[in-house]
Amino acid sequence: MPRKSQLLLQTTAECMSQNTETMVAPASPSSKAAAFRLSMRNTLAVLIRKGSIMFLCALAFILGSMSSPGPQGSLRKIQVDDGVKMTMAAVGLEPWDEEAIVTDAADSSLDEQINQEAMYQDTIHKMQTENRELQAQIDTLNKKYHSKNRARDTLFSELANSSPEVKDEVIGLIIKNFISSASLDKRYDKLESAFQAIDFRLTDGEPVQVEDYPFLFVGTVGASLNHQSLKEYNITHVVNWSTSARCDVWEDMEYLCVTGIHGSDIAKPENLEILRDAVEFVEEARLAGGNVLSHCWYGRNRSVTLLVAYLMKYADMSIDEATNQVAKTRPQADPYDDALRQYKKLYLDV
Repeated sequence: MPRKSQLLLQTTAECMSQNTETMVAPASPSSKAAAFRLSMRNTLAVLIRKGSIMFLCALAFILGSMSSPGPQGSLRKIQVDDGVKMTMAAVGLEPWDEEAIVTDAADSSLDEQINQEAMYQDTIHKMQTENRELQAQIDTLNKKYHSKNRARDTLFSELANSSPEVKDEVIGLIIKNFISSASLDKRYDKLESAFQAIDFRLTDGEPVQVEDYPFLFVGTVGASLNHQSLKEYNITHVVNWSTSARCDVWEDMEYLCVTGIHGSDIAKPENLEILRDAVEFVEEARLAGGNVLSHCWYGRNRSVTLLVAYLMKYADMSIDEATNQVAKTRPQADPYDDALRQYKKLYLDV
């Protein structure tokens, strides 16, 4: 046996020999157990007085190696962890159970795994539900779109087989309903624009509110044709910047129809006055409790230029700040900066 182990055994034996009177085996197994526990307490007290943690560990080791009489005189081997438990119990500590600790750790790990699995399954279920709902919306839109396309294809088919007079009358009716009477485009181009306006109503036909400004909206020609959405957003005033789109479409809306301004021509001095008047039209609508839709053909340039100019004057924003504000909900916003700089110089810096 190694020297260190001999010293540990010898020291512990000396401690236990001081309490030999308590180690006399009683007649009954229960008395034996009581005497053994008493001996352990006395021995442990001696070890504690000596102040040696190493001795305490030695005792735990030796107790685990000792044999005690069994109920019928046979020997029963006490496991190492049993000795540790006895030692802890002697000083009033709750003995641990290594198997229980391992089991608890395993159970905890298993519970965590089960919880994570449940979370994953719940997330997957939510994603699947959202995907089904989204797919249902897409299917509904596709049905509407294809229904419109079928109606248009049917119209073309019927027109192709009809008399020239009927063709001319139908084409004229389509142009009248969707294209401005002030448009200088050729008849074929007007018809093509009319069908494009119808497509916009299906693909980009919702008025888009400017964030933090519930009375300001921007949109395409399709949004101006979507009467149901206009009513849902309580839009009461419409500024039409398109030279091709029909103005005064709905009788229950108040219109400002801007004609003759193509693209960047809005920066011309005479057109800047129109921009100034449009800004005041928006403010008057707000003061009256109304909501305003500013639209051009694509809802990207001229219509956005008006809203940016309004925010510059009535929200004290810079060109970039106002543009970014509109772009939060209308990312394709691309106003004419030159026109806005001229507007600022003429009407805001004075």
